[in-house]
Amino acid sequence: MRKIVTPKYSWFLVIVAFFVAALAGCGKKEEAPAPPPPADSSGMNNPANPPLPANTGMNNQVPQPPSGNVGAMSPSGNVNVNVSADTPPPLEFAAPPDVVAVPSGEASIYMVPNMTGVYFYNDNWYRYYGNRWYRSTMYNGTWAYVEPTIVPMVIVNVAPEYPRYLPRSYHRIHYHEFHDHWRSWDHDRHWQSQSWYRNEARVEVQQERQSHIRVERERVRDEVSRGRDGGRRDQGDRQGQGTLKGQQGQGALKGQQGQGALKGQQ
Repeated sequence: MRKIVTPKYSWFLVIVAFFVAALAGCGKKEEAPAPPPPADSSGMNNPANPPLPANTGMNNQVPQPPSGNVGAMSPSGNVNVNVSADTPPPLEFAAPPDVVAVPSGEASIYMVPNMTGVYFYNDNWYRYYGNRWYRSTMYNGTWAYVEPTIVPMVIVNVAPEYPRYLPRSYHRIHYHEFHDHWRSWDHDRHWQSQSWYRNEARVEVQQERQSHIRVERERVRDEVSRGRDGGRRDQGDRQGQGTLKGQQGQGALKGQQGQGALKGQQ
């Protein structure tokens, strides 16, 4: 039987070969992971930033409420609603009130005739009172304060005094009919098919209403300003009269004292 002779230092060669193979494997570069796709600046792919609605031609900035206490003149989601200390009193009617359909851009809102700042839109009532906005689920319910940013733009874009400047012949809707059908009317854009409504939506008609409202607001502000100035003048006159009377009284007293001294000398 032939004896197999292991070459000298063969174990050393095996160890060297192992290390060479290990070093060769470490020399391979790992493939870099593919970079993430660039962010979509439009926000379309981000569920937290849904696409903005199409431009309807309306002002997307929430304007400040009109100045002056016009309330005294007679969206769904998780929102923080607080009850204000000066919450307006409930509206009281002998019977459920009629409403009018008012154009606001491409949408329709409902308001109470001959009342200031009472709106209905999308199953909620809104009220502008004392320079604040309030909301209720019923026209005669309790009003809860809401931030102006919560109020839908279709509401904010219509002046609170708007119903007061509609013509007497403007179409009125009985409350029960409105209550039963407003959803289908809004869905079918029912009022946009009515000639009187299309006339009210005309730009020149809207501008005329706004012009009358601005003139009336300026008149009210002037009257308030004159009343304040008149009050200050009256107060100044009363103070001046009091000072004059005091001076006259002191003069009379001095005169009496002088006459008394003269009699004593005599």
